[in-house]
Amino acid sequence: FESSSYKIWLLTKGLILIILKTNFSSKKTLLLQKLFFSLAEILNKYE
Repeated sequence: FESSSYKIWLLTKGLILIILKTNFSSKKTLLLQKLFFSLAEILNKYE
C-alpha cells in the first residue's frame, strides 16, 4: 500500500532528523543502517 509505505518513509525521515540533531556516533550510524535494511525488507514484503 502506498499510504503505509509513505508513513514508514515519514517515520524514517523523522528518525534521521532526530539522530542528526543529536550527537551521533559511529554506533548510532550502524544502528541506523540496520534499521534502513530492515525497513527495506518490510517494504519489499508488502509490495
